[in-house]
Amino acid sequence: MNISGCVSMNGISGSSTALVPSALVISNNTITATSLVPVKVGVIPWINAKYKYFTNMSLSFETVHTDRNLVISLEDDTNAVVLGTTTVSVSGFTDLGLTKPITDARMVLYVSYLATGADTTFPDVEGVVINLY
Repeated sequence: MNISGCVSMNGISGSSTALVPSALVISNNTITATSLVPVKVGVIPWINAKYKYFTNMSLSFETVHTDRNLVISLEDDTNAVVLGTTTVSVSGFTDLGLTKPITDARMVLYVSYLATGADTTFPDVEGVVINLY
């Protein structure tokens, strides 16, 4: 097993290499969306030399919904690219497909809400993880 950079496992025959799925935790706390304007709530570096070999990337999180819809997005602030964004209108678990950065980047998580009713409570995000596979 090689643990430098990407975690990889050599195949039994020695002729192939498989990447082991990995996760990058952005937050393991409750994040409350209290603004109509996107607010930066988490930052994580993308080091392209370490992560470029993964084929897919997604953002997993749980929402606790009120009558205000949650807007969550992950952006590459270094290169001004939106990697993925969604509006969530129900409580539950979400796995959002993302576009991978192609260079080293500062990935920033933003949350906001859309006022869709008279409720005075704000939507929560419970934990946010980037999955690489």
